Amino acid sequence: MELEADRELATRIVERLQGAGYTAYWVGGCVRDQLMGRKPKDFDVATSAKPEVVLGLFPGAQLVGASFGVVLHGGGIEIATFRSEGNYRDGRRPEEIRYETEAALDATRRDFTINAIFYDPVSNETIDFVGGKSDLEAGVVRAIGDPHVRFGEDHLRLLRAVRFAARFRFALEAKTFAAMTEMASLIVKIAGERLHDEMRRILTGPNLDLAWKHLSESGLMRAMVPEAKAGFRLTSLSGAVSVSLGWAALLEGVEDANPVYRRFRFSEEEKHACADLLANEDRFRTLSQMSLSHLKRFLRRANINDHLELHRATHGETSAYRFASEMVASLGPEILFPAPLIDGRDLIALGLEPGPRFSQILKQVEDAQLEGRIQSKEEALRLAVA
Repeated sequence: MELEADRELATRIVERLQGAGYTAYWVGGCVRDQLMGRKPKDFDVATSAKPEVVLGLFPGAQLVGASFGVVLHGGGIEIATFRSEGNYRDGRRPEEIRYETEAALDATRRDFTINAIFYDPVSNETIDFVGGKSDLEAGVVRAIGDPHVRFGEDHLRLLRAVRFAARFRFALEAKTFAAMTEMASLIVKIAGERLHDEMRRILTGPNLDLAWKHLSESGLMRAMVPEAKAGFRLTSLSGAVSVSLGWAALLEGVEDANPVYRRFRFSEEEKHACADLLANEDRFRTLSQMSLSHLKRFLRRANINDHLELHRATHGETSAYRFASEMVASLGPEILFPAPLIDGRDLIALGLEPGPRFSQILKQVEDAQLEGRIQSKEEALRLAVA
């Protein structure tokens, strides 16, 4: 329902702008997805009206990108003035922005042909100045104009090309891919936050086999993570892949991944999850030798499914994988996370002095509970003072 409401709002915005005498279209991903028979995730509007005109036509809208002429309306619809751009000074931002009245000029400054198609929801007309429709039909990701210029303007487009090719299982057009390989080293100039966000989209998206192919063959992976010696097991991951699992697959064989975590601005949660996956890869070899308490503690990890999938991607469905999978499926929360039989207050009531030993005692009690050696509070208290 929310998507339909956004579609209706985006249509009304175009109607209002056109009624006021301005050119206005949908543009970008919403048009691309619609032409592919997919449901758009959001809607963007491009118009010949300047930002101050847009703000006047839509009271309550907000200017969110003053330097780029972007107005946000209704909490989710971006309305951007047609523009052309001057030279880029840092591989990210143009030195000059010029507002335009022609959609064709706006189309030619965009990244890839499949993202530069316009659609008029009022007349139901598709407007294509760059051959995006034919590239969609052919399944090709092609930079607009000279790919060296497009990638030189914004180096992050090198990774965006990989993401779109993997997401739609498209081929990279020959000249576009050639420019990517020639310019792959420029990717290190991108801020870690932007790199991390783009890699997150790639690693949690579909067709990781194709993503790995393009990352490795273009030289982008080597440029971003020179420490990595492998990473091909990314191609074997299946199902929903978390950011940490995707990175763990890429970082196979890296002795110290901390520089990578810092370079890509991992959150503390992502860093610990990825480090946990890499540090515990060998645990599957000793599952059958673990005590029941250690086994249950391992199987109740929040990211146990990521552990299982990383092992399967590396070694296949081994007996250890099948054993652990069956245990996870059969042991319910009440078995893996039993309610504590005693806590610190009970230890104080026994006359014990609070201190570091409390956690040791409580862990011993929980181990006995997990192994089925004790089942009652009375048994736990006796064990605590033993």
